[in-house]
Amino acid sequence: MRNMKTDNKIRESNFELLRILSMFLIVLHHFSVYSENLFEPGSTGYLLHYMFSVGGKLGVKCFFLISGYFLCEKERNINKLFKLWGEIFFWSIAIFCFMVVANLIPFSVKDFIKSLFPISFDMYWFATTYFVLYLLFPYINKFTSCLGKKEMLNLIIILFCAWSIIPTFFNTQSTFSNFSWGFFLYLVGAYIRKYHNEKISIYKVWSLIIFILNIGIIFVSIVLIGSIGKDNEKLLDNIIYFAKSQSVFMAISSVSIFFLFKNLRIRDKLWINTISATTFGIYLIHDNVFFRNFIWKNYTITYDTVWNFILYSVIKTLMVFFLCAVLEWMRSKGMKYLKKVTTERNVCDK
Repeated sequence: MRNMKTDNKIRESNFELLRILSMFLIVLHHFSVYSENLFEPGSTGYLLHYMFSVGGKLGVKCFFLISGYFLCEKERNINKLFKLWGEIFFWSIAIFCFMVVANLIPFSVKDFIKSLFPISFDMYWFATTYFVLYLLFPYINKFTSCLGKKEMLNLIIILFCAWSIIPTFFNTQSTFSNFSWGFFLYLVGAYIRKYHNEKISIYKVWSLIIFILNIGIIFVSIVLIGSIGKDNEKLLDNIIYFAKSQSVFMAISSVSIFFLFKNLRIRDKLWINTISATTFGIYLIHDNVFFRNFIWKNYTITYDTVWNFILYSVIKTLMVFFLCAVLEWMRSKGMKYLKKVTTERNVCDK
Protein backbone atom coordinates (compact mmCIF):
# COMPACT_ATOMS: atom_id res chain seq x y z
CA MET A 1 0.00 0.00 0.00
CA ARG A 2 2.69 2.47 0.89
CA ASN A 3 4.82 0.64 -1.63
CA MET A 4 2.19 1.20 -4.29
CA LYS A 5 3.01 4.88 -4.55
CA THR A 6 4.71 6.62 -7.42
CA ASP A 7 8.45 6.91 -7.65
CA ASN A 8 8.17 10.63 -8.29
CA LYS A 9 9.59 12.87 -5.59
CA ILE A 10 6.50 15.04 -5.97
CA ARG A 11 3.59 12.67 -5.75
CA GLU A 12 0.07 13.26 -6.95
CA SER A 13 -1.88 13.88 -3.77
CA ASN A 14 -5.18 12.82 -5.32
CA PHE A 15 -3.95 9.22 -5.40
CA GLU A 16 -2.39 9.57 -1.96
CA LEU A 17 -5.74 10.74 -0.62
CA LEU A 18 -7.39 7.71 -2.22
CA ARG A 19 -4.89 5.48 -0.41
CA ILE A 20 -5.79 7.09 2.91
CA LEU A 21 -9.52 6.73 2.30
CA SER A 22 -9.07 3.12 1.14
CA MET A 23 -7.08 2.19 4.24
CA PHE A 24 -9.63 3.85 6.53
CA LEU A 25 -12.36 1.78 4.86
CA ILE A 26 -10.25 -1.37 5.29
CA VAL A 27 -9.80 -0.68 9.02
CA LEU A 28 -13.54 0.00 9.33
CA HIS A 29 -14.17 -3.28 7.50
CA HIS A 30 -12.05 -5.16 10.02
CA PHE A 31 -13.92 -3.46 12.86
CA SER A 32 -17.14 -4.84 11.39
CA VAL A 33 -15.72 -8.31 10.68
CA TYR A 34 -13.98 -8.91 14.00
CA SER A 35 -16.34 -7.08 16.36
CA GLU A 36 -19.52 -8.73 17.57
CA ASN A 37 -22.80 -7.47 16.12
CA LEU A 38 -24.83 -6.70 19.26
CA PHE A 39 -28.03 -5.67 17.51
CA GLU A 40 -31.11 -7.74 16.75
CA PRO A 41 -31.20 -9.23 13.22
CA GLY A 42 -33.04 -6.93 10.84
CA SER A 43 -32.63 -3.83 13.03
CA THR A 44 -31.02 -0.62 11.77
CA GLY A 45 -27.90 -1.14 13.85
CA TYR A 46 -27.59 -4.73 12.65
CA LEU A 47 -27.73 -3.61 9.02
CA LEU A 48 -25.29 -0.73 9.58
CA HIS A 49 -22.80 -3.14 11.11
CA TYR A 50 -22.69 -5.05 7.82
CA MET A 51 -22.67 -1.88 5.72
CA PHE A 52 -19.46 -0.86 7.48
CA SER A 53 -17.81 -4.00 6.10
CA VAL A 54 -18.43 -3.01 2.47
CA GLY A 55 -15.55 -0.54 2.28
CA GLY A 56 -12.86 -3.14 2.93
CA LYS A 57 -13.29 -4.90 -0.40
CA LEU A 58 -13.54 -1.53 -2.11
CA GLY A 59 -10.32 -0.29 -0.52
CA VAL A 60 -8.30 -3.37 -1.44
CA LYS A 61 -9.46 -3.15 -5.05
CA CYS A 62 -8.41 0.50 -5.19
CA PHE A 63 -4.89 -0.40 -4.03
CA PHE A 64 -4.54 -2.96 -6.82
CA LEU A 65 -5.86 -0.44 -9.36
CA ILE A 66 -3.30 2.12 -8.16
CA SER A 67 -0.57 -0.53 -8.50
CA GLY A 68 -1.45 -1.24 -12.12
CA TYR A 69 -1.77 2.46 -12.90
CA PHE A 70 1.74 3.32 -11.68
CA LEU A 71 3.72 0.12 -12.14
CA CYS A 72 2.64 -0.52 -15.75
CA GLU A 73 5.29 1.91 -17.03
CA LYS A 74 8.06 1.07 -14.58
CA GLU A 75 10.82 -1.48 -14.19
CA ARG A 76 11.29 -3.58 -11.09
CA ASN A 77 13.44 -2.03 -8.40
CA ILE A 78 15.27 -4.71 -6.39
CA ASN A 79 15.86 -2.31 -3.50
CA LYS A 80 12.13 -1.64 -3.25
CA LEU A 81 11.45 -5.37 -3.35
CA PHE A 82 13.74 -5.92 -0.36
CA LYS A 83 12.27 -2.87 1.35
CA LEU A 84 8.78 -4.29 0.88
CA TRP A 85 9.86 -7.67 2.26
CA GLY A 86 11.67 -5.97 5.16
CA GLU A 87 8.59 -4.02 6.22
CA ILE A 88 6.40 -7.12 6.17
CA PHE A 89 9.01 -9.10 8.11
CA PHE A 90 9.57 -6.32 10.68
CA TRP A 91 5.95 -5.95 11.71
CA SER A 92 5.31 -9.68 11.62
CA ILE A 93 8.11 -10.57 14.03
CA ALA A 94 7.85 -7.36 16.11
CA ILE A 95 4.16 -7.86 16.85
CA PHE A 96 4.61 -11.54 17.66
CA CYS A 97 7.44 -10.76 20.10
CA PHE A 98 5.42 -7.95 21.70
CA MET A 99 2.39 -10.17 22.19
CA VAL A 100 4.53 -12.93 23.76
CA VAL A 101 6.53 -10.59 26.03
CA ALA A 102 3.32 -8.83 27.13
CA ASN A 103 1.92 -12.27 27.97
CA LEU A 104 -1.00 -11.73 25.61
CA ILE A 105 -0.36 -14.96 23.70
CA PRO A 106 1.65 -18.08 24.62
CA PHE A 107 4.96 -18.69 22.88
CA SER A 108 4.75 -21.26 20.11
CA VAL A 109 7.62 -22.45 17.93
CA LYS A 110 5.16 -22.96 15.08
CA ASP A 111 3.82 -19.39 15.36
CA PHE A 112 7.35 -18.02 15.71
CA ILE A 113 8.44 -19.71 12.48
CA LYS A 114 5.33 -18.40 10.72
CA SER A 115 6.16 -14.89 11.92
CA LEU A 116 9.70 -15.25 10.57
CA PHE A 117 8.33 -16.16 7.14
CA PRO A 118 5.06 -14.21 6.87
CA ILE A 119 4.93 -14.28 3.07
CA SER A 120 5.64 -18.00 2.77
CA PHE A 121 2.95 -18.81 5.33
CA ASP A 122 0.51 -16.24 3.93
CA MET A 123 0.17 -14.45 7.28
CA TYR A 124 -1.15 -11.42 5.40
CA TRP A 125 -3.11 -12.38 2.30
CA PHE A 126 -2.86 -8.93 0.74
CA ALA A 127 0.85 -8.51 1.46
CA THR A 128 1.58 -11.96 0.01
CA THR A 129 -0.50 -11.23 -3.09
CA TYR A 130 1.13 -7.85 -3.63
CA PHE A 131 4.64 -9.23 -3.09
CA VAL A 132 4.06 -11.90 -5.75
CA LEU A 133 2.50 -9.28 -8.03
CA TYR A 134 5.54 -7.04 -7.58
CA LEU A 135 7.80 -9.96 -8.48
CA LEU A 136 5.84 -10.60 -11.65
CA PHE A 137 4.81 -7.13 -12.81
CA PRO A 138 7.72 -6.67 -15.28
CA TYR A 139 6.54 -9.79 -17.10
CA ILE A 140 2.92 -8.65 -16.94
CA ASN A 141 4.03 -5.34 -18.46
CA LYS A 142 5.83 -7.15 -21.28
CA PHE A 143 2.68 -9.16 -21.90
CA THR A 144 0.42 -6.08 -22.01
CA SER A 145 2.88 -4.24 -24.26
CA CYS A 146 2.22 -6.92 -26.88
CA LEU A 147 -1.50 -6.17 -26.79
CA GLY A 148 -3.21 -3.32 -28.57
CA LYS A 149 -5.93 -1.21 -27.00
CA LYS A 150 -8.74 -3.39 -28.37
CA GLU A 151 -7.04 -6.67 -27.42
CA MET A 152 -6.35 -5.50 -23.89
CA LEU A 153 -9.93 -4.31 -23.45
CA ASN A 154 -11.25 -7.63 -24.78
CA LEU A 155 -9.08 -9.53 -22.29
CA ILE A 156 -10.38 -7.39 -19.42
CA ILE A 157 -13.98 -7.98 -20.52
CA ILE A 158 -13.45 -11.75 -20.77
CA LEU A 159 -11.90 -11.93 -17.30
CA PHE A 160 -14.60 -9.66 -15.89
CA CYS A 161 -17.30 -11.95 -17.25
CA ALA A 162 -15.59 -15.11 -15.99
CA TRP A 163 -14.54 -13.83 -12.57
CA SER A 164 -17.34 -11.39 -11.74
CA ILE A 165 -20.51 -11.33 -13.85
CA ILE A 166 -21.10 -15.09 -13.97
CA PRO A 167 -20.33 -15.72 -10.27
CA THR A 168 -22.51 -12.77 -9.21
CA PHE A 169 -25.64 -13.51 -11.18
CA PHE A 170 -25.43 -17.31 -11.36
CA ASN A 171 -24.11 -17.88 -7.82
CA THR A 172 -21.26 -20.03 -9.07
CA GLN A 173 -17.77 -20.43 -7.70
CA SER A 174 -15.41 -18.80 -10.17
CA THR A 175 -11.87 -20.08 -10.51
CA PHE A 176 -10.35 -16.96 -9.02
CA SER A 177 -7.90 -16.44 -6.20
CA ASN A 178 -6.54 -13.39 -4.41
CA PHE A 179 -3.77 -13.17 -6.99
CA SER A 180 -6.27 -13.53 -9.86
CA TRP A 181 -8.15 -10.45 -8.65
CA GLY A 182 -4.90 -8.59 -8.09
CA PHE A 183 -3.82 -9.45 -11.64
CA PHE A 184 -7.20 -8.45 -13.10
CA LEU A 185 -7.30 -5.09 -11.33
CA TYR A 186 -3.65 -4.48 -12.24
CA LEU A 187 -4.68 -4.88 -15.89
CA VAL A 188 -7.57 -2.44 -15.43
CA GLY A 189 -5.30 0.14 -13.78
CA ALA A 190 -2.71 -0.32 -16.53
CA TYR A 191 -5.37 0.05 -19.23
CA ILE A 192 -6.59 3.31 -17.69
CA ARG A 193 -3.01 4.64 -17.56
CA LYS A 194 -2.28 3.69 -21.16
CA TYR A 195 -5.52 4.76 -22.83
CA HIS A 196 -7.54 7.00 -20.48
CA ASN A 197 -4.93 9.02 -18.63
CA GLU A 198 -6.29 12.47 -19.48
CA LYS A 199 -8.08 14.51 -16.81
CA ILE A 200 -11.60 15.30 -18.02
CA SER A 201 -14.08 17.06 -15.73
CA ILE A 202 -17.08 15.12 -17.01
CA TYR A 203 -15.37 11.91 -15.89
CA LYS A 204 -15.68 13.09 -12.29
CA VAL A 205 -19.43 13.59 -12.63
CA TRP A 206 -20.10 10.24 -14.29
CA SER A 207 -17.70 8.43 -11.96
CA LEU A 208 -19.54 9.81 -8.94
CA ILE A 209 -22.94 8.90 -10.38
CA ILE A 210 -21.85 5.33 -11.23
CA PHE A 211 -20.24 4.92 -7.81
CA ILE A 212 -23.35 6.10 -5.95
CA LEU A 213 -25.60 3.83 -8.03
CA ASN A 214 -23.51 0.71 -7.44
CA ILE A 215 -22.87 1.33 -3.74
CA GLY A 216 -26.58 2.10 -3.44
CA ILE A 217 -27.43 -1.29 -4.94
CA ILE A 218 -25.13 -3.01 -2.45
CA PHE A 219 -26.63 -1.15 0.53
CA VAL A 220 -30.19 -1.80 -0.64
CA SER A 221 -29.38 -5.51 -1.02
CA ILE A 222 -28.10 -5.59 2.56
CA VAL A 223 -31.28 -3.90 3.83
CA LEU A 224 -33.57 -6.21 1.84
CA ILE A 225 -31.77 -9.46 2.72
CA GLY A 226 -31.32 -8.39 6.34
CA SER A 227 -34.96 -7.37 6.72
CA ILE A 228 -36.57 -10.24 4.83
CA GLY A 229 -34.26 -12.87 6.26
CA LYS A 230 -34.13 -11.72 9.89
CA ASP A 231 -35.71 -15.03 10.93
CA ASN A 232 -33.90 -17.07 8.30
CA GLU A 233 -30.31 -17.86 9.32
CA LYS A 234 -29.41 -19.27 5.90
CA LEU A 235 -30.55 -16.09 4.17
CA LEU A 236 -28.73 -13.89 6.69
CA ASP A 237 -25.50 -15.75 5.90
CA ASN A 238 -25.71 -14.11 2.45
CA ILE A 239 -26.45 -10.60 3.69
CA ILE A 240 -23.29 -9.24 2.02
CA TYR A 241 -23.63 -11.41 -1.09
CA PHE A 242 -23.42 -8.40 -3.43
CA ALA A 243 -20.46 -6.98 -1.49
CA LYS A 244 -18.21 -10.02 -1.94
CA SER A 245 -14.89 -9.81 -3.77
CA GLN A 246 -16.27 -11.15 -7.05
CA SER A 247 -19.36 -8.91 -7.01
CA VAL A 248 -19.99 -6.93 -10.19
CA PHE A 249 -21.14 -3.98 -8.12
CA MET A 250 -17.99 -3.96 -5.99
CA ALA A 251 -15.79 -4.11 -9.09
CA ILE A 252 -17.62 -1.25 -10.81
CA SER A 253 -17.66 0.79 -7.58
CA SER A 254 -13.88 0.46 -7.19
CA VAL A 255 -13.15 1.46 -10.79
CA SER A 256 -15.55 4.42 -10.64
CA ILE A 257 -14.10 5.82 -7.40
CA PHE A 258 -10.62 5.32 -8.85
CA PHE A 259 -11.66 7.35 -11.90
CA LEU A 260 -13.14 9.99 -9.61
CA PHE A 261 -9.91 10.48 -7.66
CA LYS A 262 -7.76 10.21 -10.79
CA ASN A 263 -9.52 13.23 -12.23
CA LEU A 264 -9.32 15.32 -9.07
CA ARG A 265 -6.78 18.12 -9.10
CA ILE A 266 -5.09 18.19 -5.70
CA ARG A 267 -1.78 20.00 -5.40
CA ASP A 268 1.07 18.22 -3.66
CA LYS A 269 0.13 18.21 0.04
CA LEU A 270 2.79 17.18 2.56
CA TRP A 271 0.32 16.07 5.24
CA ILE A 272 -1.59 13.87 2.77
CA ASN A 273 1.60 12.30 1.43
CA THR A 274 2.97 11.74 4.95
CA ILE A 275 -0.12 9.88 6.13
CA SER A 276 -0.38 7.98 2.85
CA ALA A 277 3.20 6.73 3.24
CA THR A 278 2.13 4.86 6.41
CA THR A 279 -0.86 3.01 4.93
CA PHE A 280 0.92 -0.27 4.22
CA GLY A 281 2.27 -0.28 7.77
CA ILE A 282 -1.22 0.43 9.12
CA TYR A 283 -2.42 -2.69 7.34
CA LEU A 284 0.49 -4.83 8.57
CA ILE A 285 -0.01 -3.78 12.19
CA HIS A 286 -3.75 -3.80 12.67
CA ASP A 287 -4.45 -6.94 10.60
CA ASN A 288 -1.71 -9.05 12.14
CA VAL A 289 -3.23 -12.45 12.94
CA PHE A 290 -2.06 -12.28 16.57
CA PHE A 291 -2.94 -8.63 17.12
CA ARG A 292 -6.32 -8.13 15.45
CA ASN A 293 -8.40 -10.05 18.00
CA PHE A 294 -6.64 -8.12 20.75
CA ILE A 295 -7.62 -4.70 19.38
CA TRP A 296 -11.11 -5.56 18.15
CA LYS A 297 -12.42 -7.98 20.77
CA ASN A 298 -10.60 -7.15 24.00
CA TYR A 299 -11.40 -3.44 24.07
CA THR A 300 -15.09 -3.10 23.32
CA ILE A 301 -17.99 -1.27 24.91
CA THR A 302 -21.69 -1.94 24.82
CA TYR A 303 -23.90 0.52 23.00
CA ASP A 304 -27.66 0.76 23.26
CA THR A 305 -28.45 3.08 20.36
CA VAL A 306 -27.54 3.26 16.69
CA TRP A 307 -25.96 6.69 17.10
CA ASN A 308 -23.74 5.44 19.92
CA PHE A 309 -22.70 2.54 17.70
CA ILE A 310 -21.83 4.87 14.80
CA LEU A 311 -19.87 7.18 17.11
CA TYR A 312 -18.04 4.27 18.74
CA SER A 313 -17.17 2.55 15.45
CA VAL A 314 -15.85 5.75 13.82
CA ILE A 315 -13.82 6.81 16.88
CA LYS A 316 -12.31 3.36 17.37
CA THR A 317 -11.49 3.02 13.68
CA LEU A 318 -9.79 6.44 13.69
CA MET A 319 -7.86 5.57 16.87
CA VAL A 320 -6.56 2.32 15.38
CA PHE A 321 -5.77 4.05 12.08
CA PHE A 322 -3.75 6.91 13.57
CA LEU A 323 -2.04 4.83 16.28
CA CYS A 324 -0.81 2.40 13.63
CA ALA A 325 0.17 5.34 11.40
CA VAL A 326 2.33 6.80 14.18
CA LEU A 327 3.99 3.43 14.82
CA GLU A 328 4.77 2.99 11.11
CA TRP A 329 6.03 6.58 10.87
CA MET A 330 8.38 5.90 13.82
CA ARG A 331 9.60 2.67 12.21
CA SER A 332 10.25 4.45 8.92
CA LYS A 333 12.17 7.27 10.61
CA GLY A 334 14.14 4.74 12.64
CA MET A 335 15.13 2.79 9.52
CA LYS A 336 16.23 5.98 7.77
CA TYR A 337 18.31 6.98 10.81
CA LEU A 338 19.98 3.56 10.97
CA LYS A 339 20.73 3.72 7.26
CA LYS A 340 22.26 7.18 7.67
CA VAL A 341 24.41 6.12 10.63
CA THR A 342 25.56 2.97 8.83
CA THR A 343 26.46 4.94 5.69
CA GLU A 344 28.43 7.53 7.67
CA ARG A 345 30.26 4.78 9.59
CA ASN A 346 31.21 3.02 6.36
CA VAL A 347 32.53 6.30 4.95
CA CYS A 348 34.62 6.88 8.09
CA ASP A 349 36.01 3.34 7.95
CA LYS A 350 37.22 3.93 4.42
